[in-house]
Amino acid sequence: MLKFTLIALFGYGLRTLLLFYLGGLVAFLHKDEHSPFKLFQLGIVAPALITAFINGKNIETPESPTNIGQNIYHAERITSPAPAPPPASSVRDTIQIGAVKTFRLLQETPSQQLLRGLIDSKPKKVWFVIAGSHVERETAEQQAKEIRVKGFPAEV
Repeated sequence: MLKFTLIALFGYGLRTLLLFYLGGLVAFLHKDEHSPFKLFQLGIVAPALITAFINGKNIETPESPTNIGQNIYHAERITSPAPAPPPASSVRDTIQIGAVKTFRLLQETPSQQLLRGLIDSKPKKVWFVIAGSHVERETAEQQAKEIRVKGFPAEV
């Protein structure tokens, strides 16, 4: 979840002011119209269209069903059958020792926060790399240390 920051709030405020200004400009440009209701409608059109474009860009479109079926078909042709999973009782016994790691988004820069407020931009592709799985904490700490020496951030 993205944090609510003052810079993002400033971006939201700036967007609101720009949309109000644009609506007023459109209404002002129709000087020969004397009906207040029609001027109000004209003033709403441009900000509503821009808001629809901003909100519409955040909708992810899924692949078409034909593409999904083709990918599955090709994947089945080149892969061998997977072995059966272990019985549920053995999985339950070995699932977790210790705390569960939770992942969080990276800290946004001030310009990213401003853009989030202004045009509602959000990070699209967020991913994390799990570089190892260890039974003992000491071996996990050793691997994390080796990764840090190479210049990458690492957590256990």
